[in-house]
Amino acid sequence: MARAYASTVVNQNVDDVWNLVRTFDAVGRWIPGAKSCVTTTTGSPAQPIRRIILTDDTVVDETLVTLDDVRRVIRYQFTSSLPRGMRSFLGTAHVRPVTDGDRAFLEWISEFDCDATIETAIVRNIGTTLTKLIAAVAAEAEGLGTRDDR
Repeated sequence: MARAYASTVVNQNVDDVWNLVRTFDAVGRWIPGAKSCVTTTTGSPAQPIRRIILTDDTVVDETLVTLDDVRRVIRYQFTSSLPRGMRSFLGTAHVRPVTDGDRAFLEWISEFDCDATIETAIVRNIGTTLTKLIAAVAAEAEGLGTRDDR
């Protein structure tokens, strides 16, 4: 299984950062190239689906798998068609307290199976996206605005 990973320390307390990250459709404010993101509860209310529409009109549907407020973890998987060459996808965001100051540690992980011939490129592309995503979360948490404000 391939893995892309990004992390950062956010200059805001852990609960404030978690309240941003746990909001399932907020990711549309942070993903590069997203023009909209809405959540529906089609099916199980415990597993809502978020629909992200990218600027090229690609539609990405993701289902909430885990929302754990005690551990501050959210997990989701692709519901719609996977990008060509991918066979599975699980995304995880985890927010933890930093014990040195009133800050938070944010990590975002994407794990997936894909064709070996494209693994390096996909890991690089998703890693770049995750790095931009967590930077946008940090900026919003620190009061610097959303991606659209900057």
